Amino acid sequence: MREWMPNGVEPQRGAYRFKVQDKEGDDFWIVAEPAGTPLTIVSTTGADLQIGIDLAVGISRSDAEALVKAMNIAIARIVLF
Repeated sequence: MREWMPNGVEPQRGAYRFKVQDKEGDDFWIVAEPAGTPLTIVSTTGADLQIGIDLAVGISRSDAEALVKAMNIAIARIVLF
């Protein structure tokens, strides 16, 4: 992985599980919850930030659930660099 990282950058890797979560009304999105070592993502207020994925318009909840299932199988870690 080092060959494509900027010089002087130390990557962070975090293990996460994905799930579909309700937002407002009938809206939903995908959120990532720590499943082991989380990433250290801190906002300007000092609070840990969360990872959320907005879905394209028209994606059904069942399509989102299928996507989450595939993500949980295929994604080992999220990497920040």
